[in-house]
Amino acid sequence: MNANESWTIPFVVFLVGEYVIEILDDIHSGLPEIDPLVLGGFLIENLAFHRLTQDRVMSYWNVCYRRSFSRREYVGFKILDQFKQAIATFEAAASDHLTS
Repeated sequence: MNANESWTIPFVVFLVGEYVIEILDDIHSGLPEIDPLVLGGFLIENLAFHRLTQDRVMSYWNVCYRRSFSRREYVGFKILDQFKQAIATFEAAASDHLTS
């Protein structure tokens, strides 16, 4: 399966909002294979879903993992940082496209 297919991205983002740390570890290790333009575009087009995922990561960390991991160490927040980078990459590409 190609992780860059448009239909796979919502499933990946949805799973980031789950509490099972092993799933988050797998997603974190696989994110470099996902095109940041595809991921960033999806996140921008689905801001409410992105915000819900961010809220769920925070909530599950607070309830389940706060005693075990700092925010900096928790894989869910590392994934959210990669989401931010994907959005920045998408926005930069869109800006470059508009100015050329």
